[in-house]
Amino acid sequence: MKRITTLLATIILCSLSFSQTNKLLESVTKNYLTGKVEAAKQEMDKILGNPSSASDPEVLIYDLSINAEIIKDSLLSKKYPNIKNAWLDKFKTYEKFDQEYIQISSPSINWKPLGIMYEKYLNDGFKLFNEQKWEEAFESFEQSTYLSKIIMKKDLKKDGGAFDTIPFLMSGFSAQNSKKIDKAVFYYSLLIDKGYGGPNTLDICKYLLIEYIELKDKAGFDKYLALTKEKYPKENFDDFELEFINKNMNIDEKINYYNVEDGKGTLSAFAYTNFGDAFVSYKKGDLDSAKNKLVHVKAIDAYQKAFNKNNNPLTAYNAGILLYKNFTDLDDLYRENVRTMQSINSNKPVEKDPKKRAVADAKVKEQIEPIKKANADLEVKILAAADESVIWLKKAEKALHEKAEKTKIELTSFKNTVKTLGQLYEYKRDKAKGKDPKDYDKFDAESKYYFGIFDKL
Repeated sequence: MKRITTLLATIILCSLSFSQTNKLLESVTKNYLTGKVEAAKQEMDKILGNPSSASDPEVLIYDLSINAEIIKDSLLSKKYPNIKNAWLDKFKTYEKFDQEYIQISSPSINWKPLGIMYEKYLNDGFKLFNEQKWEEAFESFEQSTYLSKIIMKKDLKKDGGAFDTIPFLMSGFSAQNSKKIDKAVFYYSLLIDKGYGGPNTLDICKYLLIEYIELKDKAGFDKYLALTKEKYPKENFDDFELEFINKNMNIDEKINYYNVEDGKGTLSAFAYTNFGDAFVSYKKGDLDSAKNKLVHVKAIDAYQKAFNKNNNPLTAYNAGILLYKNFTDLDDLYRENVRTMQSINSNKPVEKDPKKRAVADAKVKEQIEPIKKANADLEVKILAAADESVIWLKKAEKALHEKAEKTKIELTSFKNTVKTLGQLYEYKRDKAKGKDPKDYDKFDAESKYYFGIFDKL
């Protein structure tokens, strides 16, 4: 009997509470609809004292509507300064209990608080942005984007739910200025996805490419690189692509990428040059000897193909100097072999006995013969390397000679080019000495010609 009595008491109390809430809500709506906002708030505060009101969407939407009107009023907003900060969180709570937006779209409310607060957040954002308060501006603009999504979804502006560019654009700007990189990338990416094409679109696209490079996000980078190239077909974005490659690919990935793109024939002179620079910049200590040789070869190939596309003398110079390094490396091996043979001969034991001397000579010969053969083979390779270097340094010399005005780098390269050509022809001349008088005279003349140019620079 006691349990039944308690249950009845609970039901009666709830009924009285519900009845009281309805009565107060009638007073709230009456005051709200007649413009007595502060009176409506006082009645609403009584209702909110009842815990059950926290899940009643009708109560929540009237509370939001009253608060929006207070925020809108310059005098009341000062009297109740904390209302604005809590408004959006309260709105999100309301959404949980009215996912179809039935209450806010009712004739008595008609989406009014959403429109008020959208404008408020947006205008406050502009004010803060102009004051260079980037973080506060971003927060306000982002609040406006939240409401903007609902406005678009429900087509409240009767424009077919067109994308509302301004709050998203300003969220991106203020996020960028306040160094909120992830947020800036989010809003700028969304804008580009929606087909934004304002006067600052190119800068936005470039910002996205830079940040996707830093984020090491290849999928994001590739997506927006493709979109940007489509939007701006006359712009050159090779430097962004190469920056991504340089920062985010290891040497094996880089070589593979180079091979694939080179095979397609899609690389520009700029791209080839940058690949050449990237390959040259690898530290020898980071790679094994075989990989070092491969990177060296790829660098030469890249510079040669760059020159063939745009006739830039510096790329021919780079190719020629790298080929000259092949020459000097081989020549160093040759000289080292000569020193080894000299050492073997100088350390040969002095034997007076003819038989012992013959045995010692045979041993020395056995040691020296393979080295002599190796040097004979090296001589062929050295001359071939010298000829290859000459070809590309001559291309550089011709292109640089034809430039009436040279930059400081070009002038230095020109001096190095003619000096190196003089040295190469000097080497070829010395190798022809006593073998071919015509070649000797020809190479001697070439050597003197290039050293003569060098002496005048």
